[in-house]
Amino acid sequence: MQRKRRGLEGYDTEINYEFNVSYREMIEAGVDQKTARKVLVDTCKYFDRFGGGVKKVINSPNVSGLIKNKPANDIEIQEIEDVMKVELPNVHKDLLKYTNGFSIGGGLIIYGTDDIIERNVTWEVTEYANGYVAIGDDGSGNVFLMSQGADVREVRAVDSGDMNPNHATVVTLDFIDWVNTGCLNQKIQKIKEEIPDTCNIVLIEIPNGGLKDLVKIKSVLALDISTGELLKGSKNLPFTLVKGAPYGKAKKIIEKLGSIGLALNTIPMDKNN
Repeated sequence: MQRKRRGLEGYDTEINYEFNVSYREMIEAGVDQKTARKVLVDTCKYFDRFGGGVKKVINSPNVSGLIKNKPANDIEIQEIEDVMKVELPNVHKDLLKYTNGFSIGGGLIIYGTDDIIERNVTWEVTEYANGYVAIGDDGSGNVFLMSQGADVREVRAVDSGDMNPNHATVVTLDFIDWVNTGCLNQKIQKIKEEIPDTCNIVLIEIPNGGLKDLVKIKSVLALDISTGELLKGSKNLPFTLVKGAPYGKAKKIIEKLGSIGLALNTIPMDKNN
């Protein structure tokens, strides 16, 4: 199966030959035989799993509304990494070589080389999720993130209004399995249910810097109250500073305050209020 697939992809050497060369190089480098054999066996299993698995889902009639694209080549993928100054996960790059991005049902999309740069700029990934790459979104406000690095397989979903990876939910620990199931989104739906549209920004404790930090909070939140009123409110906690703020915007504002933001909290508003 591997030989046939590699032939279709234009490789001149058989994988067995390359594995033999790799084995000799590992032995010459001082790797013991048992470890060297295990590395090759695990690699072979990976090729079998990914080579057949991802191709299967891309052609699967069970994934309703699937639209795939022509494969990307190594040059296109390398150009993306160079421009974005990132290292894409190998599993993501391998998928791009089968289909340069795809969409499901006109909503969920895995970005290809034509749009991944633009989407990462739009989601401000470098600013709010440095070290990650946005690889797609569900079309309903949730963005899929993967850490940079060759061996990364984990996929996280984060609300587009709150791009902090620490607030994300792990969708899958294995990118391949996730793709092979048509990017199932039960956990993503859970995220949407848990994240409110609006919230109140509440002062829950006096910041360490006292009045100086309160003035900073007043400035960043653009509060229409006097410093005296704010100081008085800080002595009667919790003290609501902003009512009905968009949740994602509120989170970003608090993050800009750094450690001062620890004195604040976002309280979700009841949709009926």
